[in-house]
Amino acid sequence: MQEQVCKNCGNHFTGNFCNNCGEKVYNEHSKSFKQLFEEVFHFLTHLDSKFLKSVKLLLFRPGFLSVEFCRGVRKKYFKPISLFLIGVVLYLIFPLTQGLNMSFTSTVSHFRFNGMPVVERIAEKKMAGKNMSAEMVAAKYDSKSPKFAKILLFIILPLAGLSLQMLFYKRGKYYFDHFILGTELTTFFIYATFLIMSALLKLSGIVYEYVSGKPYYYDDWVSGPIAILLLLAAWTSAIKRFYKVSTVHAFLKALLFLILFTIITFVIYRFILFLIVMLFI
Repeated sequence: MQEQVCKNCGNHFTGNFCNNCGEKVYNEHSKSFKQLFEEVFHFLTHLDSKFLKSVKLLLFRPGFLSVEFCRGVRKKYFKPISLFLIGVVLYLIFPLTQGLNMSFTSTVSHFRFNGMPVVERIAEKKMAGKNMSAEMVAAKYDSKSPKFAKILLFIILPLAGLSLQMLFYKRGKYYFDHFILGTELTTFFIYATFLIMSALLKLSGIVYEYVSGKPYYYDDWVSGPIAILLLLAAWTSAIKRFYKVSTVHAFLKALLFLILFTIITFVIYRFILFLIVMLFI
């Protein structure tokens, strides 16, 4: 068999794959449509089995993926960060809910109500500097905000990891471990609330309107508590599994993490989002 020189690492080998880095040998045949179709088919079928298995574990065995990843088992499942990325992409493609994004008026009111008038002052300064009315600024903000809101979800991950490190500083784990679990907990939040719950609410609305002939409205005061209970249950299970603590201990820490996560998402994240969007107006 003819000796090959790997174009990726320069290693000399025989066969179709480099025994040093795993790079495949490509030739003219590799550029054919048939080969392209085979690779796409392989990717889709591989993605399907691995992705669905990982999502199933994410939803029904919270914390398991993080345990496996941190102990070195990484080939069998999607990495927590990869699941998060796919969730964000799905959220971008299928914006079933407003998510953490709020309109300009709601954002200013939200921070004023929470004792942060600095947001209102920034808005007033922007109006004066650009010689724009509040309505004009609001229109520009509302058109740009949804695009930034989804991308900026990434800033939640390190803060979630830091929160877990604060809560479990005595466990002797690296920040990396807390970051991985924080990523999985945030990913569960996106899949469960932004995708699954939103899809079910949308579907129930369609069915209700079809059966009754009346418009369907759902209140956040109903969906909100359901989401909180769902997160508490999943996060308690994940923390118990990952840190090997009792159910009561895990529940109390999950409750504290929920409080910190609420501050991260509803204060820090939204404040950073507001600042960045205002820069582009």
